[in-house]
Amino acid sequence: MVLYIYRHFYKNSYSFLHYIIYLHFKIIIVVSICTYNAIEVVSMIDYKTIGSKIRNQRIACNLSQEKLAELCDVGTTHISHIETGNCIPSLRVFIAILNALSCSADQLLCDELSNAELTYKAEISSLLDDCSSHELMIITNTIQALKSSLRK
Repeated sequence: MVLYIYRHFYKNSYSFLHYIIYLHFKIIIVVSICTYNAIEVVSMIDYKTIGSKIRNQRIACNLSQEKLAELCDVGTTHISHIETGNCIPSLRVFIAILNALSCSADQLLCDELSNAELTYKAEISSLLDDCSSHELMIITNTIQALKSSLRK
């Protein structure tokens, strides 16, 4: 096969070396584009919001950063960096955080999901669980007015 390619380029006044260089640059361009696209996807995720949700869930569970770090087998500083959005947790650490906080991934990632309706509806439902009839009436009227305003 290599001999065929060499003869083809020799007959057409192309240098085999030029072809190899051309392929090399084509590979570099493809790898560069793939790397750029991967960076673009990662940069679109709002890690500060995810970190804030982790912090809020940790506080709701009455856990300190130290205790969460211990449960996740990482350092306290690492948990602090995750909560402030300065660090992206590995999948292993993210799953450990989910298990330690007894929550699902969609609770923490719902802002990043394209189909997050069920998560938002569940969150609204949990907010309404302890409301009185009077509070529910006010909230219902507020939601109707807000919905009407959003759709204008």
